[in-house]
Amino acid sequence: YIKQAAGHEVFGPQGETMVRCTTKAKYGLKQSGNAWCKTKKIANIKANFYPAISDQQLFIHQPSGLQKYAALMAEHVDDSLVIAESESILDDLKTSLKQNFDITDNTSKNKLLGCEISREPNLGAITLTQTIYITELANRMAISKSTGMKVTTPMVVGSISGQDFHDSPLLQGEQKSEYAQHVGAMLYILMTRPEM
Repeated sequence: YIKQAAGHEVFGPQGETMVRCTTKAKYGLKQSGNAWCKTKKIANIKANFYPAISDQQLFIHQPSGLQKYAALMAEHVDDSLVIAESESILDDLKTSLKQNFDITDNTSKNKLLGCEISREPNLGAITLTQTIYITELANRMAISKSTGMKVTTPMVVGSISGQDFHDSPLLQGEQKSEYAQHVGAMLYILMTRPEM
């Protein structure tokens, strides 16, 4: 449900203020992510990729009669990483998904969600690194090896609640948003790189 737009209000029989009920999820609303996941899941199942029991964003393609998986597809929002046993499986998946979505094939790109992906076929190894992401973040935050970074916090000394952050006199306007973005980016690195 959403508030009515100014100039387009409709009122109830006794003049009460009404709200509008959306018939589909809109980008940016809380339910839009859930609606996208359901839509993508249906398309993946039509392409014979079924969600794993342990992770609903990991889809498995296992043709009948085979004991091993022929392909795995990991998803995050609208980014997918597919590892397949053969090019024909990838081609079939692309053909199926193109029926429902505009897709971009970034086979030549070796980057996903801030991670660089490199393959070493001789060793049968795949390596994930975040060197570029971390370097770009350090540059954005003006951190260098020579100068380091002066660590300060916008929290009022002795504060307990997160509400104090919003009332902090130490950060103004855009600084609050920038600070939150930097903290979020560093938390992402810590989740994906626990040794940091």
